[in-house]
Amino acid sequence: MTPKRYFLITIAAIYGLIAISTAVADSASDSGLFYMNKPREMQRAFDLDENRRFAAIGAKGFVHTENKDSPMYMAAVHWRGSKAFNVDEDGNDSGLIYEFAIIEVKDRDGDFVFIWGENRPGENAKAEIFEGTGKYKNIVGEVDLGWTDASRYPDGSITRAYDMDWEVLNHEPERYRPDPQEGDKLTYHQWIYRYPHELDENYTTPGGHRVDHHDEEGFYISFQDPESPLHELALFGWTTIVFEEDGDWNSGKILQWAAGEFTDEDGDQIFAFGYHRVPDEWRIWATEGTGKFKGIRAIFPKFGPTEPWPVGWPGEPEVNGMPFYWHLPGEE
Repeated sequence: MTPKRYFLITIAAIYGLIAISTAVADSASDSGLFYMNKPREMQRAFDLDENRRFAAIGAKGFVHTENKDSPMYMAAVHWRGSKAFNVDEDGNDSGLIYEFAIIEVKDRDGDFVFIWGENRPGENAKAEIFEGTGKYKNIVGEVDLGWTDASRYPDGSITRAYDMDWEVLNHEPERYRPDPQEGDKLTYHQWIYRYPHELDENYTTPGGHRVDHHDEEGFYISFQDPESPLHELALFGWTTIVFEEDGDWNSGKILQWAAGEFTDEDGDQIFAFGYHRVPDEWRIWATEGTGKFKGIRAIFPKFGPTEPWPVGWPGEPEVNGMPFYWHLPGEE
């Protein structure tokens, strides 16, 4: 399988050389199994209108492959995914609407391969490598995540088969980054997230870099355009940030990516993915929507400044003001 289109980003600074190195082929194929443990790091579900249900998981585990040259060899995996599906009168799954997943694969040296995937009914499910660090810098490739090839064990753990083709380029690959289009509407929204985060963890890799994970809840609101269909959406997001050794937000951040879903009062949803590539490359875009948001095109080209919670509001949240270009099918 030859990669056709790359849904990619690359980092601006590379990991330093490390003492112990795992070999990686410049171009090869691989197959194996993801193992996701039980209990889950995060698992939640809720019912929506019109006999729909939403579910999301965050699961950790490992990868098994016999290919010692593969980025997957003896690697840890962190899988985060969301899906919306129809349910029958008995509450059973009766058909997928949309599903996406972000997979972080970390080898023994602490180098990462990040994979993005989506599964739409009636279309070929896809997943592509969108980033690599250290020895995997400039990696590109396609992955079959085995969306329908999973096995569940009595304790709740899951295996999922994968097939992967990859290539490590000697130059920065072309990155997929959609732009606003003529006719898109522009509004300004606030991405408001609460503290403490649902998940907030960080660790140092063998190469000396710090990785931060956090899952955040909050809501999305437009004070300037309250008539927007995107006004007052509940938000759940997954975020990973890679820092230089002893770095922080201001001096050491290398890469940040985020994925999330927004849900309105009718239960209709928008799924989004994006990244910040240091020093100044931001982009977040909607990948799909359900209900009234199906077929949405929406792009957040840049985060605004972080501001404190408005005076008198409870909690300890922060506010990001964001320009939001959007278009819905049928909207002029």
